[in-house]
Amino acid sequence: MKPAGKCTWDYILRRIRECRREFAEPLERIRCFERIIEDCGEDGMVFFAMGEEYEAKGDYESALRCYEKAHSLFPLPKWRDRAKRAIRRVEEKITGRKRWRSLGDLSNVLFIVGCTKRKIWDDIPTAPRKVPARFAYRGWRFVQFLKFIELLEKSLEAKWLILSAKYGLIEPWHPIENYDVTLGQEGAITDEELRNQVLHGEFWGSKGSLRNFHTVCFFGPDSYCEMVRRAFEEIVGRIIQLTLSDMLNLVDPYLLRVINNLRRSREVMVEAPSEAVCHAFNAVMNVLQRRIIDEKGVKVLEDLKRRRKMYLDILLKVLKDAGVEIGKDLENQLHMLRELRNKVQHEDYKPTEDETAWALRLAKNVASSWYPIVLNWLDP
Repeated sequence: MKPAGKCTWDYILRRIRECRREFAEPLERIRCFERIIEDCGEDGMVFFAMGEEYEAKGDYESALRCYEKAHSLFPLPKWRDRAKRAIRRVEEKITGRKRWRSLGDLSNVLFIVGCTKRKIWDDIPTAPRKVPARFAYRGWRFVQFLKFIELLEKSLEAKWLILSAKYGLIEPWHPIENYDVTLGQEGAITDEELRNQVLHGEFWGSKGSLRNFHTVCFFGPDSYCEMVRRAFEEIVGRIIQLTLSDMLNLVDPYLLRVINNLRRSREVMVEAPSEAVCHAFNAVMNVLQRRIIDEKGVKVLEDLKRRRKMYLDILLKVLKDAGVEIGKDLENQLHMLRELRNKVQHEDYKPTEDETAWALRLAKNVASSWYPIVLNWLDP
């Protein structure tokens, strides 16, 4: 129903534009949009704009609810179709997140990417005769996968291989020469040869058998994926064909740092308790930074970094000013962790076993209370 009085369509659209002009961060814009609804009643355009802001901050469930509401309110078919596309888009993102959470410990997951026809010699004819595979393939799909896997490779030591039509499964640093072969052609890897690689091949300096993985995640053409399925049949529990959407919805860099610090803290807590305490404190700081991005947007965090204001008290104040409830007990414990970390770093203090375990437990509880997905990425 068309708003009455001052709440014409033009008025509502003008208010939406003003919200976007006045506020840079998603949550502030959402609150501004909610005031429009309070003044003018429910409107499809306002709910659609709210959905876009929720989607931008990664709250896909809230975005979905807003897009569905917008779809129900839009009177024009073209806008209902636009809402439908947005609904499908965030549903894919939600599915992608659930898929990632189901993977668990990445040490049991093998990532494989298909090779590409375009190679470095197409762009740089004077390139060396042999180039490491990770630098040799230049196709769009491969480049997108490389951006994705390098993040996991550095943060979580994820293992990955390349399926080459000529060489079969090869490690990223394996040198290759230029070739022009696709699956099914003469000179291409066969099903039997690839199966033998999976069953008997040794990778990563003879330290890894492909039979030790429980999941294979593949990114590339369907024909390559089907070949991977045949090669790993009855060897791994499941094979997932990744989409670009899946990769874009992976845990963000801040949470990867949280996970990496928690893992390192647990790994060294017996042999190097001082280091374990520092990793626990770093994990807490990463969590606080990620929550600031959720509440205030990345620009606020970047400004703190630029002004070198990345201190525990400042991060806590920013969050409390944004309305995040941080109990007095939790705040006191975080201050205690900071003091313990400072004693370790500046006074060469050796934390006790109980202090080290407490530091890790506190960091893990803080991380999982705000971001439960962290627990899915930690070892059991």
